Amino acid sequence: MNIKTCETFAGKLPAQTATVCKKAEKTVQKSSSSKKRVTDRLRTFFAFLLCTAVMLLYGCGAATVGTTDTVTETDSPASCTEETGINGSPETAPVFSASGGLYGEGFELSLSVPESSPEGAYIAYTVNGDEPGPDSEKYGGAIVVAKTKTVRAAMFSSDDKMIGRIVTNTYVINEPSALRTVALSVDGDDLYSADRGILSNRAGSGAEWERPVSVEIYEPDGTALIRQDAGVRLAGSGSRSFDPASLRVIARSYEKSGADGEKYSGGGKFRADLFGDGFTEYDRFLLRNGGNDSPYQAREKFLRMNLLRDCISNEYCHGLGERLGISVFAQRCVPVRVYMNGEYYGISIMKEDFDERLISERYGLDKNSVTVIKGKKLYYQLESGGDAELDEWLSLCGYAADNALSENFGEAYEYVSGRIDVDNAAAYLSVMLYLCNTDWPQNNAMVWRYTGERTDGAFSDGKWRFVIRDMDLCFALHDAPSRVSNTTYTMADTDTFFRLLVFYREGKGYDYDQSLGFYGDDMKLQGLFDFLLRSADFRRKFEKICDTLCTAEEAEHMKNTAKAVQTLCRTEIKRHIDVWKTAGKIYGAYSYSNWERSFEDMEEFISDRPAYFRKYQSDTMKYYEN
Repeated sequence: MNIKTCETFAGKLPAQTATVCKKAEKTVQKSSSSKKRVTDRLRTFFAFLLCTAVMLLYGCGAATVGTTDTVTETDSPASCTEETGINGSPETAPVFSASGGLYGEGFELSLSVPESSPEGAYIAYTVNGDEPGPDSEKYGGAIVVAKTKTVRAAMFSSDDKMIGRIVTNTYVINEPSALRTVALSVDGDDLYSADRGILSNRAGSGAEWERPVSVEIYEPDGTALIRQDAGVRLAGSGSRSFDPASLRVIARSYEKSGADGEKYSGGGKFRADLFGDGFTEYDRFLLRNGGNDSPYQAREKFLRMNLLRDCISNEYCHGLGERLGISVFAQRCVPVRVYMNGEYYGISIMKEDFDERLISERYGLDKNSVTVIKGKKLYYQLESGGDAELDEWLSLCGYAADNALSENFGEAYEYVSGRIDVDNAAAYLSVMLYLCNTDWPQNNAMVWRYTGERTDGAFSDGKWRFVIRDMDLCFALHDAPSRVSNTTYTMADTDTFFRLLVFYREGKGYDYDQSLGFYGDDMKLQGLFDFLLRSADFRRKFEKICDTLCTAEEAEHMKNTAKAVQTLCRTEIKRHIDVWKTAGKIYGAYSYSNWERSFEDMEEFISDRPAYFRKYQSDTMKYYEN
């Protein structure tokens, strides 16, 4: 989703709304009547989102989606090659009479055996997401698809041996949505069994706990964006126990898809423009549950969550970086609705999974020469690169902290600034402080650098750069200190300068005071920023960005970004809350009205933050200038 585009149209005057809606509807209708694959996916997706957002904002009426006319009919999965990302093999896969997708009404689905099949071959299928086997239902006639359903089918020989690969199609029946649809199909044992189910073993992580999954992604107009087999794992740290769970979806080639690889296909990449920026080579993506901002976290006197703060914050930061001309490495994201084995799974945030593979694909760098380090609850974790790289980063942070008060500070700053992208660091520090990401810096920090041979590329200089990650505590999530610590208060009057730098402010180096209730600087990140702020050069860069953040123009960008995402999710969130409350996973007092009110809280934060921030900034800069 291009939030910037949505933001522009969401800000149009009501008098202009009809024209925007008509143009968007015309684009959608054109793709609907042709019943062909839409080649310009990006144009159609934006047109549809803009129509929906503007109509909902100004009361133009609901957009119509999900009718049988809006389904983009692609080739049968059985006749598509692996290079297209469609699962199945033309020689041995069952032929479906209809592809998966969004349909306005039910129908009868037929399966057939390819002409090249061996004598006696038959089709077995399931409708609950399980892998079909010889004991599954044998196809003997049309399958009635009256409601949303996942059909998985495979060919078997006369002696009950599977031949070829499993073909999966999910049919979403009469469930229109403004959101992109992600349909996942995973064998029930891989989800729920006591010994191997990923949802029954929430602590399980890594390749050992990856399971095969069929992935289908459809745009709101029915266009098939992705349909291929892949791998799925749980994602997240503390939020792993939440429902719905956060998931990491990993593109695999067929030989890597599960222990019994011949059952699955896969293109090895997700070749699609997932985030509306023209990039189409993804190894993986996240389906995030909102983390600390998840409605799962609701409890008495804490009902401010809306699931979308992380998405809104990252998308805002991405736009800010473009306006500043500084690479901030915010993770692109878009809200989607998810189905699991044909059952509604609610809203998740589809999000870039920032790692060495993404860096390599986006910036043309050798992934084997990319170091990524993640900060997790007071310690660093090496995600990629050699152990010496972690030592190098720790040494650099320690050197900075140790030389903040050195008589040779000028030389020390020259050394550090030669190893860190100070423009990126200034922008990163500014937004973290301004948006009140109070689950940082003791957590959710991330840095990366390239260690290979220097090229003409912008990021091959070997400098460390910060990455904006989980931002779910931003924008006034907590109106009181949490049950965990004092650090999570995130209202507009939060003095984030004080909580970041308090243990370095006495002019005698690091002086930790546990009685204040803040995290210590075990990771030396607070010391690094204290060091940087002692440089007049860095302060100029930092204050310029801070001043920009405090402008009315940036406040409008923040509000419009939040409004665009809110509008897209406004209808779907009602269903999400209802489904998960019925399942007993959302606190009973939490409701749709709380969700709406949370955006009022965010808007109040955006309006009030500049005055507080300017004061805290001024007080802090006076200290460093003296």
